[in-house]
Order: sequence, then C-alpha cells, then structure tokens
Amino acid sequence: MPLLALNDDVLDIIVSFLSPHDALPLMTTCRTAHALALPRLLSEVEFLTHTAKTPGRITQFCQFMLADIPHRMPHLRALRLIGNAFATKDFDYSAALAMAAVLRHAKCLRELHLRLAGELLACQPRFADAVAALASLDVLCMSSRMYSWVLLARMRATPRRVEFFADYMAYKDQQRLFWGAALPVRLAPRLEQVRLEMCVPLAENADALRAAWPHVRELTLVGEVCRMDALARAFPNVRFVRFQDVDFVGKQAPPGWSELDHAQWNVVPRHPLGCKVRRLDVQAALPAASDEVGEGFVEVLESASPAVLLCTLPQRGDFSWMMKIAKAAPELKYVHVAAPSLDEAITSCQDAFAKLPLAGLSLGYTSRMPAFDDGERCAASDARKIAAAIPSLRYVGLNVKAFAAKTYGDLENITWFRVVSRAHDGSPPSMVVVSESERIAAQEWLLRSPRG
Repeated sequence: MPLLALNDDVLDIIVSFLSPHDALPLMTTCRTAHALALPRLLSEVEFLTHTAKTPGRITQFCQFMLADIPHRMPHLRALRLIGNAFATKDFDYSAALAMAAVLRHAKCLRELHLRLAGELLACQPRFADAVAALASLDVLCMSSRMYSWVLLARMRATPRRVEFFADYMAYKDQQRLFWGAALPVRLAPRLEQVRLEMCVPLAENADALRAAWPHVRELTLVGEVCRMDALARAFPNVRFVRFQDVDFVGKQAPPGWSELDHAQWNVVPRHPLGCKVRRLDVQAALPAASDEVGEGFVEVLESASPAVLLCTLPQRGDFSWMMKIAKAAPELKYVHVAAPSLDEAITSCQDAFAKLPLAGLSLGYTSRMPAFDDGERCAASDARKIAAAIPSLRYVGLNVKAFAAKTYGDLENITWFRVVSRAHDGSPPSMVVVSESERIAAQEWLLRSPRG
C-alpha cells in the first residue's frame, strides 16, 4: 500500500515521528505530502551557523512565514537562533527586522534558544522588543551574559524552564561578573527547571533579596559554586540536582535541603550534600580508593545513604571499591557498576554485596570484551552465581553486547535475568532472560527504588 493511501490520522502520527530535517524530502514528493509534512518542518526551526548566505536565508524564511500567517505561524513551536547568523559581512543586522515581524505573530511559540546575541540585541532594538513581548514561552535558553538578564527582566513570558549557557569559555571571577544581578523573582509562579552555566551567582545573589523559586524541581549547576546554602534557600523544593564541572569555592556551609531524590555528577564528588539522596549518579571513573578524592566520595556516600547508585570503577581495576560502597551505603537496593574486567567485578560483588538489601545489580565494562563465546548462555551462568551469593536479588544484569566508551553509558546494552525461584538446598536459583518490554519496566522500577 502506498504511504499516502493511509488514513490521514495515521499519516499524522507517522509524520510526527520524523525530525524536521527528515520531513523536508517528504515535502518535495508531491502536493499531498507537502501539505502533510509542512507542519512538522515548521515545528522546529534553527539558524545556528554563520555564513554569507545565512542572513538571506533568514529573510526568505520570514517572508515565507509572513505570506500565510494563519496557516503557517501556528506550527512554529521551537526556534533556535545564534546572533551572528543575522550579520552580513558589513555587520548589517537588518535580517533581524524580518524575524521580529515573525515573532510578533508567533503566538504558539513554546521554546526559544538565543545565543551570542549581544550585538544583535544592541543593533536591532525592535528584535529585542519582539522577544520581550513573547507571552507563550515554556522554555527559554540564552547565553549567560548580562544582556540576557536585561532582556529577561523585560519579558512577558513566565517560562517553565530557563537555561543559561556559556558561549565559548569559562568566565573568570564569576562573582564579580554577576555582582548585583539575580534571577527575576517574577519567574517564581511557573519556573520548574533551571540550568545555570558559568552564572551560578545569579541564584546565590537572590539570597540577599530573600527571593525563592519554590516550584523548581530540577537544578543544573555548571561553574563556580560559592554558597550551596544560598542555593538551597533559593530552590527549597528541588528534587534533582546536576553538578557539571562544578568548582566549589572556599569552605561551604551545608545546604539546607532535607532530602533529594536524585543527584548527578560528571566528576567524582567529594563534598557531602548534608542530606539523604535517593539516587546517586557519578559519570566519571572513581579514583583509587585510598586517594583523597576517593575518601571524599566515601563521605558523600555515607551522608547520602542512597538506595540507587550508578558508578564506574577505575581503569586500573581497584575492586576494593565494592566493599567500600557496601559499607558506606548499606541501604542500596540497586547498583550499576561499570568495570574494566567483568570477571573480577562478578567475584568482588559477590563478596561485598551479599548482605545488602539489593533487588537489582547490573555490571557493565569499560575496557576489554568479556570472554563470552556464547554471550547469553555464559551470562546466564554468571547471573545465577551472583543471585546465589546475594539472596535478596530479583534481577541481575550483565553487558554482553558492547563496551561503554566512558562512565556507565552501557545501561541500554544490559541483558537482564529475573530470578524465577530459589532452591532451599543452596543451589543456584532458576533464572530467565527477560523480554524487551520487561527489561524496560524492570530497569525503570529499579532506578525508582525508594529509600528505607
């Protein structure tokens, strides 16, 4: 059956799974396909490269949108722009006037990304006015520069998510750069997700104003952090905190959060958060267990007492970490460990985790391939050995497909085995390989394991 012979509702569903880039060739096949794919193509538009032709293309796009406002503008949902894409070789930003006209009619625009826009906003105030007048934005992503805060203070929209990104390099002395600047308090009613990259003082400075954003549940921090206690007061109800390349400056007072659902680091943490954390993700290889950073991570584990832990052992294969993890986090219910040797990881986890209340354990690897001639059969044998040594286990997962290039990015390659029954004579339990649907459900269930 030809694709276009399908029911219109079915076609709409199929096209919704296409990326805007993939919708373009479909549009060129015939008029019917053009009408079908155009909404998807217009749903996400970006101008993120700077060439001599880019200003002209922006103008052409704007003319196309303005030629049929009722039938084209409602489809524009996400717009990603970079300031210098509007500039000609003579630094003429007149293409921004056409984009300003589009923005004035973009009543359904939900997401705006605007980076490197300082000169653009200064040269074309009408463009800045059009951005400030947008009222329907749910997501706003901008460069972490002072012009962004000036524009944000003028905006009608109260987005649900705001993200501020560093343009090219880490900024020196961020406290001085953002002195006196703070996130607008008027964002408080709807704001749920915040990302601060190289501009964490925007939230720390709010402490002097006694300002808070009580509905924020997800917080991402990048760069210098001077006052974790101030951040906890600014975002008192946050549940998920990401620390990405964070540099804790000076001695830190413990934050005032009573409990976090999820904390994630892309470096090994060594500063305890001073509260219980249900799930800890460490997206970096642990150091030697005797290292100063390693000792700090043990303190983090003891303080957080997580139910879920995802981490990576050192490439040198320091398997003493298994015992340290078990002692520091005795309430663990699910652990995923990526290791350079699966054989040694299996042996060490059997000894270390035998008395933990684990419902699930999965092992990945970061270097050499495991010696599996028949991957699933050998993995099943190893899974039974692990389950026999740790009586609380319901699921055991092993990566028998491909190694993870870094950290624990091999969860999608885990083959899961479920304990069906246990014998009373101490023999290995009966286990089965789970289906794909059960794999997804089991992994989600384990990752959501509660504390206590």
